[in-house]
Amino acid sequence: VGREYDVDISFGDGQIDVKVDGKTIGADNNFDFSWADSDEYLQVGAFGGGSKTGDDSFRNNFKGEISDVEIKKPSGSTDGARMEVGTENVVQKNASQWHKVTFDEAIQNAVVVMGPISDQNNHPAVARVRYVTSEGFEYQIDEWDYLDGKQVEVEISWIAGSEGTHDIGGTTVQFGQTVADGKRQQQVSLEDKAFGDKQIVLTQVASDNDDKAVVSSAGGVFSDSFEFRLQNQESKAGQAHADEDVHWVAISSDNNGSIFETGFLDVNHVRTNVAGADKDKALFAGMQTFDGNDTAGMRYDEKGGRVRLHIEEEKSLNSEVWHMRELVGWVNIDDGVYDIA
Repeated sequence: VGREYDVDISFGDGQIDVKVDGKTIGADNNFDFSWADSDEYLQVGAFGGGSKTGDDSFRNNFKGEISDVEIKKPSGSTDGARMEVGTENVVQKNASQWHKVTFDEAIQNAVVVMGPISDQNNHPAVARVRYVTSEGFEYQIDEWDYLDGKQVEVEISWIAGSEGTHDIGGTTVQFGQTVADGKRQQQVSLEDKAFGDKQIVLTQVASDNDDKAVVSSAGGVFSDSFEFRLQNQESKAGQAHADEDVHWVAISSDNNGSIFETGFLDVNHVRTNVAGADKDKALFAGMQTFDGNDTAGMRYDEKGGRVRLHIEEEKSLNSEVWHMRELVGWVNIDDGVYDIA
């Protein structure tokens, strides 16, 4: 009562998805319906039923206020399927501040993944996303719980794309989402035969269901699946974490085409040059292995015109930040809007 909600209902290709404030509250993968051949009335705000076929006389209406109703093309249409890449420079005042991004063009069934945060200070942090809609999303520089949430100006890039598998400039890319239970390592299937053996998987916590800071990392990346896990800070490693939405993108590195530049390298806590990375393009990077158990995220900086990556552990349990070498996949792409089939 007294709250405002953003509700997004999308259907097509045999499925329906219902989101409230960017969080999926219901989905059905066996929903076969199209308005194209329907003679039924659409009643926005009907409560608990409907009228007879060809009749708009149903009167049990929702008693609140409904505003800003938009009906858009289904996700299967060319106009709705697209990808956008952007880069943000942001200052964060405290742990309760969130930052809003609006897409240049609507993205149906949007999936959002953030890149690593630039390293301008010694406050360990990861990025967190919430309220993803076709129009945009909110994000936060999510410092670990023992810190105050304040960040000097940092730079971070984001990639958003329509859920599904696409050919983008000659590169196979799959955007997807799942729900993490916060208790165990989980496995996600990739589209059958869409990838070879060298795809890069990037994951992103895309909800704010638990106040505890959290990071999502991929590992065990195979041709048809990948594994991922959520981690609290080390001092809270034994504490349960609420279910969170996790968005992910898999990008083939077998054939980069004309848009993506990709690569792999071994990285630990020491800043490592990324050969071939362009400092003027959006940067994305993520661990592809689980060799180290301590909670950590990716950070980057630039020195002498070169991009450098390192794995940043947090210090909630102790001051030791040494991390084992992990296989890291990185992606470069220009900011902009990309129409996709």
